[in-house]
This record gives sequence, C-alpha cells and structure tokens, in this order.
Amino acid sequence: MNRKETLVKIQKECAGSKEKMEGLCLKIERQKTRQKELESLDGLCRSLEKMKRECQKKKIQAEQDHNRYLKELMNYEQKYQAFLAEQAGILAQELEEGDPCPVCGSCDHPKICQLSEGAPTQQEVEEAKRIRNQKEQSRDQSTKAFQAAAVQYEAEQKSFSREFLRVMEREFTLEELAEGTRAGAQIRDEAFQCAEEICKLQDALILAQKESEQLEQAQREEQQILKKVEEQKLIQEKEKERHAEVSLNLSQLESEIHSKSEGLPAASQKIAKE
Repeated sequence: MNRKETLVKIQKECAGSKEKMEGLCLKIERQKTRQKELESLDGLCRSLEKMKRECQKKKIQAEQDHNRYLKELMNYEQKYQAFLAEQAGILAQELEEGDPCPVCGSCDHPKICQLSEGAPTQQEVEEAKRIRNQKEQSRDQSTKAFQAAAVQYEAEQKSFSREFLRVMEREFTLEELAEGTRAGAQIRDEAFQCAEEICKLQDALILAQKESEQLEQAQREEQQILKKVEEQKLIQEKEKERHAEVSLNLSQLESEIHSKSEGLPAASQKIAKE
C-alpha cells in the first residue's frame, strides 16, 4: 500500500470524527447536568431524612414531657386534695389551750383533730405545684418545637416531591415517603450510573480526538504531497520552456548558419557545413 492509499484509508476511517466529537461533547454536558441534578436531589433527600429524624426525636421528647407533666399533675392534685382534707388537723396542730378555735370559736378543745399519717404539708404542696408548673412549661416548649418541626418537615417534603418528580420523572410514592432511605438509594444508584456513562463518553471522546488528530495529520501530509507535486510540475514546465527556448535558439542558429553559408563560395560552404 503506497502513501496515497494509506492517506485515503485514514480519511475514510476518520471521516465524521468532528461531528462525532461534537455529539459526544453534547452528551457529556447533558450527563453532567443530569448528574448535578441528581446530586442536588440526593442532598435534598438526605436533608429531608435528617429533618424527619429530628422531627421524630422532637415528637418523642414532646410525648415524654407530656407524660412527665401528667405524672406531676397527678402528684400535685393528690397532695393538694390530701392537704385540703387535712386542714382541720393542720389548724389543730397550731391550737394552744385557751385559744379560740378558728373554725368554731370555742376556747375548749376536748378532742383535737389529729393529722393522718403521711399528710402533706403546705410546703410539700407548693413544691409539688412548682414541679408541676416546671413540667408544664417543658411540655409546652417541646410541643411547640415538635409542631414547628412538623410544619417545616411537611413543607420540605412537598418541595422535595416536586423536585423528585422533575428530576426522576415520576411521583414520590407514599411507600418511599415512609422509607426515605429507599428513595435516597435509588437517587444515588442513578447518579452512579450517570457517572459511569460520563466516563464511557469521555473515553469515546478521547478516541474521537485521536482520530481527528490523525485526520488532520493525514490532511497536512496530503497538502505537503500536493505541494511537492505542484512544485515538480512547475519545475517540469520550466524545463520544458527552457528546452523549447534552447531548441528555438538552436533552430534559429542553424537557420542563420544555413543562410550565411549560401552566400559563400563552394569551398567555403563546405567548410561552413563542416
């Protein structure tokens, strides 16, 4: 196979390499855009999962604080009711002989009411009330925190569902909502496939670039050959022109010699011919 045939073969093999490169570059850009969208969606999914966990923690905290409040409320109510029931006994503890009874006014106290065993004091009732108020405040705070987290989670969930539909081109199902990690796994799996596709396209682009370089090199070599051919043609034409000029000059010289020799004597003509 000569040089020209080799160049023709390279041109045929590399034909369309520029269009191929442009198509590959376009596909790579599309895949990169897709990859960024998936990465962004994955970030939203992770954020939503984290928000869901925080919301669940706040819900548990609110329930615990509510139960603690109910426990202290019951404790306070029991102490308060017991304290009211023991008021006569408490008043009797402060009575002294000869002092009027604050209930009936008598100064004679033949049978003073006795306190029941374990009867709460006023201090104990006030302490129970303080604890109840403290637990009530904690319950209110944790309930508000849970409610705010729930509202924010619901808003983020709707936003994520819209973005999920746009990127994945399908609805975000209730099952996926219940299992947030499943949706995230699907997104990350598709992002991984997208990255693999980008690598394949980039390898194909490198190959197309090499083909394009080979074609350009072949075209340069072809131009060099054509240039040399043109130079050779010019040289040949100049040689032909010079040869024609020499031949013309020689013919003119011969004609001139012949013309002059005709005017000479026979002996001189013979010498001129010689």
